[in-house]
Amino acid sequence: MCTHKNITTNMKTCSVVLLLLFSVSFVHSATAQVQSQQEQEFIERLKELAWENYPMFDWHDLEIQRLGVIMRQRRLEMFEAITFSYNFFGFDNENNLSPLVGLGFSVNFGRFFYTGARVRDARILREQARTQKMVDRTQIAMEVIERYAFYRMALELTELQAEALENNRQTMRMMQRQFEEGEIPLVEYQRAVDAFVEDSRMYITNKNDLLKGKLELEQLVGKRLEEIR
Repeated sequence: MCTHKNITTNMKTCSVVLLLLFSVSFVHSATAQVQSQQEQEFIERLKELAWENYPMFDWHDLEIQRLGVIMRQRRLEMFEAITFSYNFFGFDNENNLSPLVGLGFSVNFGRFFYTGARVRDARILREQARTQKMVDRTQIAMEVIERYAFYRMALELTELQAEALENNRQTMRMMQRQFEEGEIPLVEYQRAVDAFVEDSRMYITNKNDLLKGKLELEQLVGKRLEEIR
């Protein structure tokens, strides 16, 4: 026959064991995240999908192309600062087949250097667009890692909480039988019920966090996780 003291001690022991199991599982999971080549490849795939799904990258590409066109246009404008001229003086009296032509050119240095500065300005703007694209890529990659880490944590916590909930369910049923047979008082049985209700609440919270983490990650990469290979 189980005494009140033994039952309470067993419940405390179970709690300590579950806590130790959680700690070991968490450490093992963190190590696996670092060591698993397959998971690392999956994360890289998530990054690629997130980059493809990010609409601002299309804008960056178009902006880079637009500034490249502006650079070429402004280079052509530099030739407008150079003026060529020629004069036709007729044919040489001694050789009627050889015309007399005078050639010349002039350079507007103010306009030439001004246009050169405009070309450099367009080049700087294009490099800024490229840099901003790289910054956005890094930010998206970090967002993928953060959301994936939250999703994995919620997944592991939900699995652990489901196991703890089932253990508590079995404990509650055992104590219900003991209460019905008069082996334990109502207060002991009520504690087991309260513990089960609290674990149920935590399980529901963890499931909601898991769903939220999954949806937020899928929203970023543009695909359901089940569809990603």
